[in-house]
Amino acid sequence: MSVRRLVVSLLLVGALLSACAADEGTASASSAGPSESNAHASSHAAVPSSSAGGAAQPLPAGGEGPVPVPPGRYASETTGASVTFELTDDTWRGLEDVPDVGFALLREFGTLASLSVVSFDGEVFSDPCDPSAPTETIDESAAAFMEWLATVPGVEAQAPTDTTVGGMPALVMDLTTALPAECTEPPWIFLWVLPTVGDFHFSDAETVRVWAVDAEGGTVALVAEVDSAGDADAFLAAVDEILATMTIE
Repeated sequence: MSVRRLVVSLLLVGALLSACAADEGTASASSAGPSESNAHASSHAAVPSSSAGGAAQPLPAGGEGPVPVPPGRYASETTGASVTFELTDDTWRGLEDVPDVGFALLREFGTLASLSVVSFDGEVFSDPCDPSAPTETIDESAAAFMEWLATVPGVEAQAPTDTTVGGMPALVMDLTTALPAECTEPPWIFLWVLPTVGDFHFSDAETVRVWAVDAEGGTVALVAEVDSAGDADAFLAAVDEILATMTIE
């Protein structure tokens, strides 16, 4: 499989979200304020894990874009940790499960929304508008990851809180995005470096919930993203259903 194909698959999340926002005429240079973000943060209670669903199977192999993911229990070790979860309906699609990177699930909630489960090794972009600028290295712990993410230009974040995900202690943080004027080519907020696919980034006018877990294989970031045209409450409720079935080891 070519590097180009891998790049297209994983970065398609941000590209599709950006396209949906543009089509709806919702992209703007200002994000929702903290009060709106609070409206989507119905609960940061610990997410229980469940062992129901039988033997786990690998995610379906991807192509040039998202592929249907049927109901069932799935397993992935591509983030460095062992992650299992269950889907109970046929409305989700998936992107390539990429070694040392992770995977993403996508579903329509008024617009395309995504849940990415990816690795974080501490290498971040020094300039969120220029991926060619030298990168920086920070501590790769979940706490350091959340502290750094809240300082990125274009990100307006609430304080992280303690929770559990997949039976592991975790941090969770709600944020919104507003694309800085300098971030034009492409119109993304570059965040951290990922092997093979290049980067993880945000787009403009997104509502995001991030969980960070200190797993044995390193920090695992779970990132739920929906743009301003989508139903954030319904999407985050659906993500909570997945997290309730998740285990991380």
